[in-house]
Amino acid sequence: MENMIMHNEKSQATSKEINMMMYLELGDLSGQKGNTDSALDYYLKGLQAAKELNDKSRIQQFSNLILTYI
Repeated sequence: MENMIMHNEKSQATSKEINMMMYLELGDLSGQKGNTDSALDYYLKGLQAAKELNDKSRIQQFSNLILTYI
């Protein structure tokens, strides 16, 4: 049972990491197309995911990207 719980927690972290990277890519693509509102939305979602994962380097990265759009 304990292994099952650990596996489930690991899967959730992996899913959150994938989502975080997806938000980074979508934000970059939106920014390249000149859609700054959309880019900002994706970066904010990515920042939230990074905070949930306690990924300090990604928190800093998303924070810096957000600052470039405000």
